[in-house]
Amino acid sequence: LGDIAEQVLEGKVESVNFAGYVDPSVEGKTKVADIETGIQHILADLIVHDKEVASTIRSLQRSARISIEVKQNTREKKEAKSAKMAAAKPTKKTKDEDPRKFENYFNYSNNTSYLKPHQVLAINRGESLKILTVKLNLPEDWLMGQLQRCVRFRFLNRGRDSHLRTSMVNNALKDAYKRLISPTMIRTCRAELTKTAENAAIASFAENLRKLL
Repeated sequence: LGDIAEQVLEGKVESVNFAGYVDPSVEGKTKVADIETGIQHILADLIVHDKEVASTIRSLQRSARISIEVKQNTREKKEAKSAKMAAAKPTKKTKDEDPRKFENYFNYSNNTSYLKPHQVLAINRGESLKILTVKLNLPEDWLMGQLQRCVRFRFLNRGRDSHLRTSMVNNALKDAYKRLISPTMIRTCRAELTKTAENAAIASFAENLRKLL
């Protein structure tokens, strides 16, 4: 399937005989739908790993307006309510595990570019304790528009043109965005936020220590 996927992407073929690749004895090739899915996944992988597309993805990662949405973990809500009602009673939770410490983030949203280092570290801590849930939202419509334009100029504007080829490449791009591009962007953003916050914390600690010496 790899060869035909490359030919579709490069515009060397106008049509694909999906049924001709069906093989009942091979898992994942037993029906036409399997062949269509297999070619789509290969196309998605080829698109993402193309140098020009990969460069565009990195550029979009830097310029995209990514927002963060933080909420209290629903499992912790009852415990937090009980903790408020029995604040004077002994508790088995440590100070760090007290959900009330993270109340500022129980219903918090912001653009990631506006997050301060101490906020990132607090959110990460609350998430690791399962007190907070964190979701990053990408500007999907804008990103897809930019990616579609990139793929159109990179692939679809050259080679043999056909409705089938255009449909296959566009569907593969949507698949690539959902399975590969979006998750990678989110992981990269979280990693960069954490690294920046940790570096800022180290620098602040070093500066405070210098003042004491």
